[in-house]
Amino acid sequence: MPRTYPCLSSPYDADYLEAGFDDPYHENPKIPAIFEDYTGWKCGFNAAITERTGSVIFRNFKIADN
Repeated sequence: MPRTYPCLSSPYDADYLEAGFDDPYHENPKIPAIFEDYTGWKCGFNAAITERTGSVIFRNFKIADN
């Protein structure tokens, strides 16, 4: 899950609402990982697979015959 500071931990702040934040992990916020303009053809079972995916965007994927 991409973060602003990837080498730092993402501490949970239980009092984030009282502090005026909308994310309990505001000290190391998520940033989107963008995958775009991908063409997958005859890739076997799947052309794109994810597990435990966070802030990820798949844009303009062309996938056929998988």
